[in-house]
Amino acid sequence: MADTEQKVAKNSSQDSIRRAVGSCLARMLVGSLLLNASLTRAATGEVSNVKVNITGTIVANARCNFGQNSPITMEYGDVYISDIAGDAYKKRMHYSVFCSGDASGKTIQLQFSGSGAGFDGTLLRTDAQGLGIKILRNNSQMILGQWYDLNPSSPPTLEGVLVKQNGASFTNGQEFNASATLKVAYN
Repeated sequence: MADTEQKVAKNSSQDSIRRAVGSCLARMLVGSLLLNASLTRAATGEVSNVKVNITGTIVANARCNFGQNSPITMEYGDVYISDIAGDAYKKRMHYSVFCSGDASGKTIQLQFSGSGAGFDGTLLRTDAQGLGIKILRNNSQMILGQWYDLNPSSPPTLEGVLVKQNGASFTNGQEFNASATLKVAYN
């Protein structure tokens, strides 16, 4: 009988341990499920969303403009034929340049273009046969139609100098005119 009591006590003790371990595992499983559920609720229940609007303007092009709205005028007034030599008739072109935008590594350049004089293609043609205009950039002659680098914060001085063809003759009171195009661009 003592043997049976020992077996019953042993079985009872093992059952108690099994129940205790099972109960502990069950509590851990339930606790884990509850914790997981509460974390899921916290994660979904406490998230706040707000819409974000982002705006802007992409400036992919740069641009330059001349400061004046009307043509640049150079008035020589009365010109005495015998005095046309060297820089005797030199006039400055007054202009200003404003640039903005994204140049993306491009260079700002200036070009003076027009028809060359019949007696010298490096001079700007006038409507008076035998009279041309040498265009200067910072006292150096510009080649018509060629692009030159430009710093808009310190633009070059542009001037026109009258040049007479050797042996040319003019009529007293004869007027002369010339036209050209001054361009500025990102190249």
